Amino acid sequence: MKRLRPYGYSRHFSTFIAPAFGLLIFSVLGVYFLGGSRAATVNAPAAGSAQLVISPATTSVAAGQPVKLTIELKTDGQRANATQANVSYPADSLEYVRSEACQAPFGITAENRADNGTVTIACGSIDGIDGQAKVATVTFKAKRGSGKATVSFGKGTTVLSQEGSKNILGSTGNATINFVQ
Repeated sequence: MKRLRPYGYSRHFSTFIAPAFGLLIFSVLGVYFLGGSRAATVNAPAAGSAQLVISPATTSVAAGQPVKLTIELKTDGQRANATQANVSYPADSLEYVRSEACQAPFGITAENRADNGTVTIACGSIDGIDGQAKVATVTFKAKRGSGKATVSFGKGTTVLSQEGSKNILGSTGNATINFVQ
């Protein structure tokens, strides 16, 4: 009988258990977010008063320079356990650099990716969140030296209540980036 070396468990964990757990969380959230009538859009949110906002609401940046935007959740007295932020940006004006997502108090990152003008971030919390929490910091690089760009929340953006997993998103706040020379 072959004995496992002391690091055998961590190899097994990192190659099988951790990816399987991540896939499970991603699948559960994905089914919910894509699951027909329960999926909500920014234009038709379910009754609720939670907010997702991008700050700063207005900023200026020169061509070639980075600009950091923060996505914040404000639950307004309701307890939330998950959020998905689908953030749209004009890819001809802004280049996605990176996003730092789902830090405390969330703890679960179901999705954090960017593709062709959309940044998708899905975070979860086992204990739930009440109050205000940072969802992510997204960094872009300006491609232009004049004009402006709007970074906004798109379809499928949701905030789920801890009790009943209902969408409690009531409003969103976008950001405007002015390009300067």
